[in-house]
Amino acid sequence: MQIVINRMEYRNVQLIQNGQEGNLYLAKQKNQEVVIKHLSLKEKEIKILEKLMSNPPSNFVKIIDFDRESYIVMEKGDGTLKQYLEREQFKQLSILQKIKLFEQIANGILELHSRYLIHRDLKPDNIIFLQQQDQTILKLIDTGQMDQLSDKVLFLSEFAGTENYRAPEFFQERIQYNNKIDIWALGLIFYEMITGQSLIQKKKQIKDSQYIKSKIESINMFKENIQELLYNMLEQSYFQRWSAQSLMKELQRVIEIMELKEGLQKSREQCQILQTNCMSLSNTNLTLQNQISSSTQKIEFLDLKLQQQIEQSNNQAATIEKYQTQIQIAQEMNSNFQLKIKQLEKQNAQLIIESEKHKSDLIKQLEEKKMNLQQYIDKENMKNQQQIEQSVQCNLIPFKHKKLVLFGFPGAGKTWVFNKIQGQSQRNQNESTTNFFEYFLNEQNVTIVDSPVFLDQSNYDEREETYNNYDSYFQKNSIDDIVLVVQYERIDLMKQYLNRCLKIFKEISAIIVTRFVDTQVISQNEEEQVRDKFKFCNSSIYFTNKNASQTDLLDIFFKINFNQISPQKNYQDIFQKYIK
Repeated sequence: MQIVINRMEYRNVQLIQNGQEGNLYLAKQKNQEVVIKHLSLKEKEIKILEKLMSNPPSNFVKIIDFDRESYIVMEKGDGTLKQYLEREQFKQLSILQKIKLFEQIANGILELHSRYLIHRDLKPDNIIFLQQQDQTILKLIDTGQMDQLSDKVLFLSEFAGTENYRAPEFFQERIQYNNKIDIWALGLIFYEMITGQSLIQKKKQIKDSQYIKSKIESINMFKENIQELLYNMLEQSYFQRWSAQSLMKELQRVIEIMELKEGLQKSREQCQILQTNCMSLSNTNLTLQNQISSSTQKIEFLDLKLQQQIEQSNNQAATIEKYQTQIQIAQEMNSNFQLKIKQLEKQNAQLIIESEKHKSDLIKQLEEKKMNLQQYIDKENMKNQQQIEQSVQCNLIPFKHKKLVLFGFPGAGKTWVFNKIQGQSQRNQNESTTNFFEYFLNEQNVTIVDSPVFLDQSNYDEREETYNNYDSYFQKNSIDDIVLVVQYERIDLMKQYLNRCLKIFKEISAIIVTRFVDTQVISQNEEEQVRDKFKFCNSSIYFTNKNASQTDLLDIFFKINFNQISPQKNYQDIFQKYIK
């Protein structure tokens, strides 16, 4: 079988995979093996392919050719990352080598993000490896779910990707995400490369931050460096999650630190070898000294024998001469031994001096590198902190300042909401009939106002005081939105209050429904019943319970601020008609 694409002929075409998104074929073109993907291309995918082919990014599969209808020709790898992780070759790699391999994947994502492209289906099956001599190259593949961001489109909302590699943003009530979904998938891939296990087996584990934290804390290899990388890639909030640029900087820093530690270990081993050699020379010196001592004893013995012979016979000159010759030879041997000892002692002293000098130089170099590295780390940390603060400021405060008034009748729970967003757990009530309490949320750029008790159905004097008090505050302050707090257990009574509330304010931006009787979360069916009862007011409705955290409530107010993009409302004179 053969295929012709843009007048280029591809031979020996073989089907290797039949999938929903298209078929994959293995083919040859001029003795080069290539992969051909057959699918229906959309205009958006064609534009992305043109960009990738005209200016190929690093660590991304090479697009050799494509037509505008159905075929994409790509370079062939030696297998997928999923297959490579199962090889004994990968399992034998050190942690540093695995981190360097992961750096290639992160670099590919960084280059895509720098071009405002999102991969959206990052997983080990969509990464190939190429074995080039003794080097392993990793490259991203699959443009089928890639999408383009622009200055006008900062978030996407359609489903994409493989379920166990989807970020928590996909499971919110309102799907809204950006390129940081790729960072979440990178975190899962990194965990699998380091531990050899998949982090997510069930869909519910994706939003279980305690489960993810416990799995990360169980990693003991290079504990601080590995855990820090995983915590910031697997952050539940995409506002807090690292960008690809921040991830690359941290990876490069971690690699540099680990390489320095390896260099230090090698230097220590060299010093140990030198010390062993010195000990060996000392042992040799001791052996020679023992030989000299033995020779000296022999000389003394021969001298004694000579004296005995002299005493026995002065006439035996030949015998005396013989022994004198032996003594002379022994003395010459002794002199030679003494000379060797001096030479060895000199060599030993020189080796000790060289060893100490080398050791001192190594320590000095390492101290200088350590000091320079610490200065660099401090400088980078300060720079990164400033960038993070600027990024957080830009991401979390994209709106102008707003002032939201919490309104609710006695027992509704509005003061509990007000206390909770300040980090206070007690459920106090604002029993004041005159005071408005304000609290500014810096990250949301919103001022929350806890209003006093609204006594519009009490006696004449209290009702007049209530209307005058509210009119005074609304005249002096520019109120942007009204948020009504109602208690779930008293929902039918609160429906009557809501009608009274609408008569005063005409419209309400949002309703927060609280549950205090038990710790159960309001079910989806219960939520639908509440929405049906309140559908006449056209307000956004949010749900919480008494076990809700400060973060949960802050998230609600962020959504209220984000969703209420409407013409400026004028609440200034709404109480004038009630004042005589």
